[in-house]
Amino acid sequence: MKSLKKLNFIPATIIGYCCIVWLSGCGKNDCRKDEGQVNLEKPVQIIRLEDSIMALKDTHETHLFLNLNPMFSEKFLRRSEMPHDSFLIRDVFRLTQEPLVDTVYADVKKEFGNLSWLENDLNDFFGHVKHYYPDFYAPPVYSLVSGYGMDLEVKDSVIFIGLEYFLSDSARYKAPQIPEYIQRRLKKRFLVPSIAMVVADRYTQIDILDNTMMGEMMKWGRIYYFLEKTMPCLPDTLLTGYTEKEWKEVSDNLKTIWAHYLDNKLFFTTDLFLIKKYCDERPKILEIGEACPGRIGRWLGWQIVRRWANEKNKTLQQVMAEKDARKIFRESGFKP
Repeated sequence: MKSLKKLNFIPATIIGYCCIVWLSGCGKNDCRKDEGQVNLEKPVQIIRLEDSIMALKDTHETHLFLNLNPMFSEKFLRRSEMPHDSFLIRDVFRLTQEPLVDTVYADVKKEFGNLSWLENDLNDFFGHVKHYYPDFYAPPVYSLVSGYGMDLEVKDSVIFIGLEYFLSDSARYKAPQIPEYIQRRLKKRFLVPSIAMVVADRYTQIDILDNTMMGEMMKWGRIYYFLEKTMPCLPDTLLTGYTEKEWKEVSDNLKTIWAHYLDNKLFFTTDLFLIKKYCDERPKILEIGEACPGRIGRWLGWQIVRRWANEKNKTLQQVMAEKDARKIFRESGFKP
């Protein structure tokens, strides 16, 4: 294997599941077998808070706005946890007066003037999830120009999207303190898969006593498998967020990656540092090779889960419910 050997933000959530890419409008021939979807009783219609927030003229209007939007006030700003309402009202209004916010808002309106495409993609994804899990509840979705240090906050009851984190490279605003290898994947095509990653995590049953590399790999492998089943038109080459070059490297050098895991006894290590090194965000895995991208443990786990699901004819629900990582590994018979 030759080549593969600032605004004053109010704290909220930080970037978490930024690892895959959505390809809107992909051709029908690029799709996997679609096992079905259902129409939602109430289709998603994104509630755009950024326009209302930027139109606030004083603290009185800000107070009224917070009262009229309790989901935003409580679920996002955690209003009830504040020592006094005046602090929150002051801070929300102050952010609308920051000079940079006007620039960010203008960039967002230019790129995200119409979000019907996002509504369509979310309805498509949610419809597929509901096909597999009839009790699934499609939460309301809010967009905003946050200034709150938040890209996505996905809860069972609500989803908040900080649109400025998904602007194109031509935008004047760039989210601060984000490594380039992550920044390049923060684009609008990431929105639905990033949401899907959190939804998938909730359906992924795990053995809390399994603290091995294998356990982490099978967890992520099943999350990736959830995405390929609920977004059947998402190409394999984009699902992990790898560039085409990176995808070719890992695909062409699967045997070398496998041998590295075996030679270094990585599958069943409980060394947290090693697990994070191979499964978490990182620009390169230099221990394998200079061209090996990060998150290789997730990718390899996905290959094993895929093989197991296909060989054993498992449903998505069965895949997500299987806690025994060693069973998946053993029964897959995976060997490149």
